Amino acid sequence: MCQHQHSVCSHPTNRRPKPRLGLTLVCALPLLLLLQGPSALAEQAPQTEAPRAEDCEGQSRLESFALHDDPGPMQHPAGTGPWQWRWSLGLELELLPLVLMESEWRYFPRLSTAVEWGLPWGFGLEAEASVLLVDNRFALGPSWSIDTGPVSWALRWPLGVHFGWVGVAAFDVLAWGLYNEPGLSVGVELDGSFLSLNVDVRLAVFQQQTLADWSISKSGYVWTALDSGLFVESPLGDDFILYGVELSYSEPDELLWFAFSDSPEKLLATRLRVAYEF
Repeated sequence: MCQHQHSVCSHPTNRRPKPRLGLTLVCALPLLLLLQGPSALAEQAPQTEAPRAEDCEGQSRLESFALHDDPGPMQHPAGTGPWQWRWSLGLELELLPLVLMESEWRYFPRLSTAVEWGLPWGFGLEAEASVLLVDNRFALGPSWSIDTGPVSWALRWPLGVHFGWVGVAAFDVLAWGLYNEPGLSVGVELDGSFLSLNVDVRLAVFQQQTLADWSISKSGYVWTALDSGLFVESPLGDDFILYGVELSYSEPDELLWFAFSDSPEKLLATRLRVAYEF
């Protein structure tokens, strides 16, 4: 009896089917991936967000500009950066010596504009122009800069042309000339602003003044001026505001060409400058 019951119990038609675990996992796996797919893809996706402010702590403003691919300041030796450019629009006021102006100061500001285009390996190209009816200038030349820790250095070698016109005693007086103005600048970053010290030497290549049928001319590399200026560039959003003062130790006809001075004595003049860098 027991054997019969055992045989009945062990008959294949009376056994319960075993759960097929492998098949269940295979069927459930796509459903799990479908439900968890968006979150899983989000975890595996690369982070492309801009660095947070706390991630940039300890970096200088120049490094921050380079990180965000924004152009740097123009006057500072570090420049705008490779393939970056800026242009500026400003005013310059020259305070000429009283002995040159016959006890009258020149209060007419000079309108100036400049463009700087950065190139790789520290090189750059600079162009600047200034307009004052009696004295207009345009200069173009290369530059090269290098960073040595917190201090930046730059060399410039622009070649320029100046020309002007003024009416004197019913005569038209014209002047024009070529000049070279190599310069050295050193700059640092201070409390988020950029401080620059410039020293430039102006060399006259050619000068000519004409009054009716009478003219005066000079040729050859002649030192006519030594300029030194201190400038500050403060960020304003993505732009900069520049302001500073410059001292010029120059020949009288370099400061005011229609003075027609042949004196070798140089005079000291002051320039005030403010500009907005776009």
